[in-house]
Amino acid sequence: RIEHLVSNRFDTSLESTSGTFDFQGAPPKRLSLYVSLNDLTGAPTESLRLSVDLSPDDGQTLIDYDKLLTEAGADAPVANVVYGPSPTNQTDVIDISPETVMDYIRVLVEAITPGATPFAAAQRIDIDVWVVWES
Repeated sequence: RIEHLVSNRFDTSLESTSGTFDFQGAPPKRLSLYVSLNDLTGAPTESLRLSVDLSPDDGQTLIDYDKLLTEAGADAPVANVVYGPSPTNQTDVIDISPETVMDYIRVLVEAITPGATPFAAAQRIDIDVWVVWES
């Protein structure tokens, strides 16, 4: 099953966007996030940070999730993934640790400026995030 959670163009400083999905009491057995950064122009100096929150009560309470599995593997789970600055067109797959049971997920993507200048005119980063799971 697939749900498109985030589709956003980042072109102003320190903006953010999020997408949520409620599994309606049918928690997934396995879950991955597919990330695509596209249509980059102007070599932005900001980075994008992707993080995940889970909720036990349909989004009323959000709990930071700190076991994202990236290319570093299961021995080095992370709390967030940072893309950039000046990322090139890229794709990524992030897995949720298989022992995690969930019923509601929020994916948050934020533009961050770690010691760099913010977006200038004509700079942009387009990002799409899909949640893909097995019931």
